[in-house]
Amino acid sequence: SDAPNTADTLTTTLTVSHGTITVGTPGDGTSVGTNGSASVTLTGTAAQIDAALATTTYLGGPNYHGTDSLVVTTTDTTTSTSSAPSTVPITIAETTTVVETVPTALRGNENTAISLSGISVSDVPNTADALTMTLAVSHGTITVGTPGDVTSVGTNGSASVTLTGTAA
Repeated sequence: SDAPNTADTLTTTLTVSHGTITVGTPGDGTSVGTNGSASVTLTGTAAQIDAALATTTYLGGPNYHGTDSLVVTTTDTTTSTSSAPSTVPITIAETTTVVETVPTALRGNENTAISLSGISVSDVPNTADALTMTLAVSHGTITVGTPGDVTSVGTNGSASVTLTGTAA
């Protein structure tokens, strides 16, 4: 707000460290600088900026979880008077779910390889993230025949094999 000079032009800057700010509908008379970035500037009257703020969103960076802060500063461009920066904490929860699907039992005959094709992994919603899976047995060896898109197969043909790649 800018009382009593409600017609003065104001500049409000919104800044975050770990994401982007997007103004959905700036509204009449409001200009938006660097929309969709970590620092967005709104210029207009207090009423115009308030209308634009009603459609503004924050999105944390890809796969980012933890804390961020929104810093807001407003300047009256007519009188060059600025507000002190206001800081609002933002907490972004970790929503990644890594799931392993394994059969209830594996069976086979002695001296015959047993397929592990019933084992799978998923990583939602971060399907492109690198995962590491270790397969281990007490009385035998694990052999990965055709690794496909797996970027790394450690100690293939041993009692413990580590696979690195994506779930997708």
